[in-house]
Amino acid sequence: MKLVTALLLMLYFFSIANANIMSEWPMGSDFIGVFADDNATVWIEDIIPYLPLELHILALLDDSFDDGILAAEFKLENLPSNEGYPVGQITFQFTSDHVEGDLRTDFLIQWDEAQGAGLGIVHIGTMEFLMFDTNWIGYEHHMSVAPGDECACITTLRADGELIQAWGCTFIFNCDWECWDYPYSGLCDEGPPVPIEPSSWSLVKALF
Repeated sequence: MKLVTALLLMLYFFSIANANIMSEWPMGSDFIGVFADDNATVWIEDIIPYLPLELHILALLDDSFDDGILAAEFKLENLPSNEGYPVGQITFQFTSDHVEGDLRTDFLIQWDEAQGAGLGIVHIGTMEFLMFDTNWIGYEHHMSVAPGDECACITTLRADGELIQAWGCTFIFNCDWECWDYPYSGLCDEGPPVPIEPSSWSLVKALF
């Protein structure tokens, strides 16, 4: 009986700890990150030669984003090269045809209708990694959402037209067991403040 009670208590506290990935993050913020699942729970994964690995680019919205977002701007730092065979290949697919720029430098995605209203997660796109050469992506390779080169910012655009400063988070390839001790909140950095003057925005300014 004591063992059953102990197991139930362990399950209870485990469910609390994992019920909401946003629970330990600052309120009033939203986050853009890369995950190995579409529920934003797996941010560390191994890549195996000739076995496709699908990753998801997701925006996690703060509770105040009741109306969702219309756009997001950022870049992916340390995105592996896309040389194809015999090195490695990345196939991209986004949830909107309205995209500008390059993920490696400054990337904007825009939707005709607000995304994520009442859901908390916006699916920006997927990346399928196919490795041929084991040296393509090394041990503990960090790939991070970072400020775009042109706007020097990570932003989301609310449905009401307000630009929000976002946090960028890191995905890690090929980690040993120690990496699993990283709290995901510790792998996120607050982006620079959103420029006040529209003239200083880059790709997102074209939406107005």
